[in-house]
Amino acid sequence: MRTTFVFVLVLVCVLEGLCNVHGPPECKLKAKQIMKKVMKVQLQCSRDMMLHDKTYEEYMKHVECLSKCALLKAGFIHDETAKVTEDTVRKAVIEKVHPEYKDKAEQTVIKCLQDHKAHDLDPADPACAGYRDVKQCIIDATADICGVAPIF
Repeated sequence: MRTTFVFVLVLVCVLEGLCNVHGPPECKLKAKQIMKKVMKVQLQCSRDMMLHDKTYEEYMKHVECLSKCALLKAGFIHDETAKVTEDTVRKAVIEKVHPEYKDKAEQTVIKCLQDHKAHDLDPADPACAGYRDVKQCIIDATADICGVAPIF
């Protein structure tokens, strides 16, 4: 229950931040849809992993695998290779943003994969190391596409 409250609070902050975008309404709508999908699947993953009634410390032990689960369910992880790839990110984010912002999306979101070495993530790692940073960078970059500062 405690972690669910924290997660819902973070979700509200993210959506509130996206509501204050100063770009075209179409861009704001697309960014909100992408972010909402990621947050929705993360909440579902939290339930699937039964993290909703864990303490903060227990929750944090599983946050990397929670991030991996969210990336998988949101379509950021390739079905065959089980890796976050440029192709999957293009389909999940870049192809869905407002056409005017596709170049910026391409630069910022793909840069996340490079900066966080997404190609080196080991899908077989039981600790799911690195997935949280990749997911967070993608969220921040998506929020920034229309001119929203990264929220967290």
